[in-house]
Amino acid sequence: MPRYQTTLTRNQAGRYQGTVTDQRTGNQIDFPDCCKERKAGRWIVSGKSTTPCLPEWFLEMRSMGDGLFEITATEDRNFSSGFLNANRTK
Repeated sequence: MPRYQTTLTRNQAGRYQGTVTDQRTGNQIDFPDCCKERKAGRWIVSGKSTTPCLPEWFLEMRSMGDGLFEITATEDRNFSSGFLNANRTK
């Protein structure tokens, strides 16, 4: 089982809610207001964290085709975590 799980839920047209969960500790980083936009010619979903102790985190997800998604959670100064997720849920 992977250590981190990323969930992205569509709220309304072009808006999403994202969560990155550490499966070992249960800690979460919430991204409640993500939006769909074009970047470098591709559609991505991105947003900033509202978790009080982690305000500098940014989530970015892009489709790689065939149900694969590249997901990056980045902290402005020191940390970046990347995921390749093959599990798409509706």
